[in-house]
Amino acid sequence: MNKCLLISVLLIPSVSVGQRFKIVELKPIINQGLTYYYDGKKIHGGAYGLQVPLLSLDDAEVKQNYQAFHNWQSVSALTTIVPALYLISLSRNQLVNQNEFWLVFGGSIVAALGCQLVAYRKINKGIERYNTLIITPSSQVIGPSIIYRF
Repeated sequence: MNKCLLISVLLIPSVSVGQRFKIVELKPIINQGLTYYYDGKKIHGGAYGLQVPLLSLDDAEVKQNYQAFHNWQSVSALTTIVPALYLISLSRNQLVNQNEFWLVFGGSIVAALGCQLVAYRKINKGIERYNTLIITPSSQVIGPSIIYRF
């Protein structure tokens, strides 16, 4: 009985410490070309580094745009392996048709760049929505001001 009481007294404080939450204020995301800034700091990893602030807002449209960005990035990556698949598909004694290969190679580059373009349009749309939701003009103060919602 004493051992159970001692164990429960020792475990209760350690379990309750793990349940602390920290409220963090969301900051606007600044987009300059393919470089993103959050709280005045450059985000490394490109748009993938924005996952936490974008998804922490818990807005359906922002989530949808981020997921679309992620999907288009994946499609872009897959299109770059098409030339290798073309070469693998040839039989051992079959010669590579140069015109055909360059057509496949060029087509995969154009497709990858097109997918990248669509992906970055989606992420920029999500960032615009994110910034619109967290930055609202305050009606309580005369003059320019902003309030951050979180």
